[in-house]
Amino acid sequence: MNFEQMRPAYRAFDEVMPIGRTVEWEGKAYHIAGLTRLEKQAEMYILEILSEKAETLDSGTAESAWTESGAAETSGDADRQERHTNRKSMKVVPVEYRFFNIMSIKLGERELETSSVNSGPLALNEGCAVDADSENFFLFYEMMRAGWELSEDSPFLTMDWSALGLTRLTFRTELENLPVLEENQEILVKWGRRTKQHYVEMPVCLTVGEKAELHFVIADGRQGVCYINRVYPIDIWKENEEKFKNPRYLEIMTAEELEKQKEEFFRNLEQDCPRGMCYLGIEYECTLEGSLAFYDRAFLESEPGIGQGSASIMMMLLRPDEPTGKHGLRQRGCVIQTPVAPEVRQLEAELFRFDEMFGEGTEFVPLQPARRSER
Repeated sequence: MNFEQMRPAYRAFDEVMPIGRTVEWEGKAYHIAGLTRLEKQAEMYILEILSEKAETLDSGTAESAWTESGAAETSGDADRQERHTNRKSMKVVPVEYRFFNIMSIKLGERELETSSVNSGPLALNEGCAVDADSENFFLFYEMMRAGWELSEDSPFLTMDWSALGLTRLTFRTELENLPVLEENQEILVKWGRRTKQHYVEMPVCLTVGEKAELHFVIADGRQGVCYINRVYPIDIWKENEEKFKNPRYLEIMTAEELEKQKEEFFRNLEQDCPRGMCYLGIEYECTLEGSLAFYDRAFLESEPGIGQGSASIMMMLLRPDEPTGKHGLRQRGCVIQTPVAPEVRQLEAELFRFDEMFGEGTEFVPLQPARRSER
């Protein structure tokens, strides 16, 4: 600690409004500490407990958190646990934060639009919170002066700062004063688009030219049915060679620039799918709203960088010609980006993951009566 680190103490807030409400979303606790206002800019502060250890996910029923904190890996045979496989790599999710999806909050009649969201550890250096982030230290000092406190049974009370995350929501709405929260007030939260990942890890033998019906279950008990309508080889080399023949390219670049771009593209493609090899495309319907990811089982069990293809250079999207499938559901596409010979007719694969997608929505969050303190 030194005097320079005390400078944030002079960043006096015009208003400090403790909220002090611990709420639960998707089985995880968050603590809404309160709001501050400096001139016309308001910020909200939210605490959460960071998961520092990997979570064990049971194959076939596993589910990752919303925007997950920490790593998630499957439990399986001893060989899978000992080796670092592509499966494990693909289930390590970087620390992300639930509140990055908040578009606005509404307190009473006042709607505050989010201009930025910043999340990170409450303290960067374990065991010395003040040195790690003196600004956070003084922020919560001001909160406590204004009446904010944690209850004796709060999971946040004795948790070391190095295990806590802090989200700052900054609002673009200019305020002369913070809104007053009434008794039993609620916050109306408006969410943007979100995706939730569910690991399924269901083995499946895909056969070119044949249909299939797959029944799977995700962690919350919901059952889904995947109707595979078509499995077929994709000659990615031929498709892209045809694409580069489009005369519109020469409208935006010279012939020399086009040739250079082609060379670079196919040089990269060679690393993922050597010339003469194909990918497998899958067209399917699903009774659960979302998309499915299929992978070659041998690729999942191999170590990163050791053959089997990795789809590391480019990601492919498959859009079926028909928007609706034979079962009346939206038809989607998936490409297994593991190179196979054109004559291959079967592939041992996995329905690896179900990505559930949500559009914009709103949610009411009940709050305790707030206290206001003005400086």
